[in-house]
Order: sequence, then C-alpha cells, then structure tokens
Amino acid sequence: ILQSPRLNGDTSLWQQVMSSFRMADFSYIRSCLLRLFSSSLEGPANNWQGVTYHWEIFSCFYSACFVPMLAQYIYVTFTQKFSRGNRVVRLLPIAAIIFCIVNYFLPSLFNAFAYPAYRFGFVCLPFFAIVFAESVDNVCDGKGFHRGLNYMVLLLSCVVIGLAAYRVYQNEKHILVVSALAAGGVIGGGILLDLMYLAASGGKEKQHGAKLRSTLFCLFAFVLVFNLFGENAITLYAGRMLVSKDTAKSMPLVGEAAIRVKRTDPNKFYRM
Repeated sequence: ILQSPRLNGDTSLWQQVMSSFRMADFSYIRSCLLRLFSSSLEGPANNWQGVTYHWEIFSCFYSACFVPMLAQYIYVTFTQKFSRGNRVVRLLPIAAIIFCIVNYFLPSLFNAFAYPAYRFGFVCLPFFAIVFAESVDNVCDGKGFHRGLNYMVLLLSCVVIGLAAYRVYQNEKHILVVSALAAGGVIGGGILLDLMYLAASGGKEKQHGAKLRSTLFCLFAFVLVFNLFGENAITLYAGRMLVSKDTAKSMPLVGEAAIRVKRTDPNKFYRM
C-alpha cells in the first residue's frame, strides 16, 4: 500500500502539481467529448476502445438531445441582454468543464495525483440539467432559438458519431446500435425542438395550436426517454466486468489474488 502512486512520498506535492498541469492528449479529449453523445460510443465496458477504461473517463452523458440544447444555451448567452456578471456566471461552468477536459490538472487532483481519472464528472450533471431546462423553456416560449445553428449542430453531431463508430467498428460490432441510438437522439430531438419552436412562435398557430405544441412536446419527451433507457440498457447489457473467486482464470494476477482471498476469507466478497 505504501508503494501505491497515491501514497508514494518520493515526489513532492509541488512537483506532482506542476507535472499534472499540462495539456491532455487528444485521445483523452476525444473520449470525453464523445461521452456527450453516449457513454458507450467507444465500446461497452467489456470491450472499451477508448483511453483508460469505461468507468474512469468523463461521465457527462445527459442524453444525446443535450448537445443541441448546449449550443442554444451558448447562443442565448451571447445574444440576449444579460449583464456582464450574469454572462460570466452562465459561461463559467462551461469554461471549467472545458478546462477539466483539455488539462490533466483537475483529473489528477481528484485522483490524488496518481494518474488522470474523470470519475468526478457526474458533478457536472446538475448544470447540464439547468441548461436543458432553460433551453426547453425558451423553445416552448418561442424565443432564444436559432434554427440555422440547430441544424448545423445536428449535421456536425452526425459526422462526429459516424467517425467514432467507424473507428471502433472492427473491434466492436455493437457500436452500430450505439451510434444509431445516439444519432437518433440528436436528430429526433433537434428536429422536434425546431418544430416546437415554430409552433410556439407562429402568429395564429400560437393561439390555436396548443394541441399541436402539446403533441410535439410529448414526442420530444418520448425521444428523450427512449434515448436514456436505450443507453442504460446498452450499459447493463455490456455489464461491468466481474471476476468470481472460482472462475478467475483469464487474468493471472487477479486470479492469484482471488485464490488468496478465497483461502483466507471464503465467506466475503471483495472488489479488486
């Protein structure tokens, strides 16, 4: 235990801080950004094709529908009449998240400078919820929505998802299902947002189209729920890699540790 990276005293704290304050590799940045579309766009947990492994990369998935929402949130921040302080408050969380992705300092800090690990990424989800809710409110009110930006984001998202699926397809055939789910969430959510905006901002339709707006909102909710449940099903289908005491044969070191645990304390289970 004393020789573990977290407790090793050979390197001073200042040296660890300075060595971790550097730009992240492109592979890290790519894996983090792809998590916006799906948690498994680089493979499931038992066949992960990204950096580090499935459970330690940035966990920031809030549904594929979130990506066009984020673009509209940034658009509103720069185009609406906010005070300078309010604009800084709105952009500061985004800047902090970008810094976490492109620099190793915070991922290393939260892992006691052992190595960069992004398990803290879930703390961003409350902010994502605020972005999502505000964007939906603006669309339902018929304001704060740029149609051209929306379709530009949809096109770019599909290109990114397609390139990610192509990169790992040879090693993971199930990526077609994952990429289809992600692309469907982005496209379906983005188009329904556009239709909801048109229904809410139209002249006579704004007075007489309440039923249409409700229908579109229900369809959008269905796309959102389907995307979330589908993502969860994929994660559960892949499963988290578990090794029992009796069948730990594929990984020699883990197998030896499991045998030792079985001999010394056969009635308990341990995570290794």
